[in-house]
Amino acid sequence: MAARSSAKHWTKFTDSDADLDCLLGLSRDWDLFEMSDAAWREHDVETRLGDVFRATMGPYRGAAVVTKVLHIKRPALIPVCDSIVANVLGTSLSDSPDWKSTRDFVVHLRRQGQANLEGLRTIQGQLAGAGFDRTLVRILDSVLWTFGLSDGPYAVFREWLARVYG
Repeated sequence: MAARSSAKHWTKFTDSDADLDCLLGLSRDWDLFEMSDAAWREHDVETRLGDVFRATMGPYRGAAVVTKVLHIKRPALIPVCDSIVANVLGTSLSDSPDWKSTRDFVVHLRRQGQANLEGLRTIQGQLAGAGFDRTLVRILDSVLWTFGLSDGPYAVFREWLARVYG
């Protein structure tokens, strides 16, 4: 995934001892969809996500760019949030470094994933059978992103999704 953000906008993190303890506060074991609501509240995950987004977002590091990078660090917890996915869910994401709307979008996506957990697990099993190990978060993000395309080389997947899940 290309972040489409020049390396100079990341020097705060690459050329210094930037404090990212907030990232360490997000367990690698947490799953955005499978984590119980009780555990979500107990660990105050919503606040912790906000802390990470606030620490990492900045000029040229909006929602799409930052979540692409953070997804690599916490692939079961942080989705790749871009405008196509947001549009499919009937909302929008700003290119500005608005950490609150990014956090709120992730919480909204959590609810959608929880509501569709059985179907996501089915897709995950089918992908695993074909040799692809993908988190539930990445699967939903990919399905929504693909469905949001009206043309281009990936639009063929939209037709496939319509046939399979139509």
